[in-house]
Amino acid sequence: MPQLTAGDVPITLAGETRILRPSQTALALISRAYKGLGKVREALVDQDFDAAVTVIRSGLNLSVAEEEDISRKVYETGLASDLLIPLIRFVAVLANGGKPLPDEPPMSGGTEKARVQSKVLKKTRPSVSPKPDATRRKPRRHGEVASLVNGA
Repeated sequence: MPQLTAGDVPITLAGETRILRPSQTALALISRAYKGLGKVREALVDQDFDAAVTVIRSGLNLSVAEEEDISRKVYETGLASDLLIPLIRFVAVLANGGKPLPDEPPMSGGTEKARVQSKVLKKTRPSVSPKPDATRRKPRRHGEVASLVNGA
């Protein structure tokens, strides 16, 4: 495994350990692509494939031409929490100016890892149809919709 320096984030990609290294270039590429780091974090939590590839490509300082190989490796690895959590951590390191993050105490709602794992699990579980209850809205009739649109 390559030598880790402050702020580096190791990931396992298709069985191979790679090191994401923070840089101003990586920060700019990711921020530009997603119009801010908050949006890329949310995209990663939502298991966005392109976001994962962009963060990895930027952290490895690879060219766009090398993106196809990274895309294949991300697909082989899967968008599970084992890959996504280090990517979110890397984005946080970039937001911290490339400096390592202090060890954070658990948040009241659980750790970031638990939040991501929970969201990932929800996305991978088969959907269950909701139970009918009195709080569900009934479909509107055409006349009701027209009156709402016309302001009546």
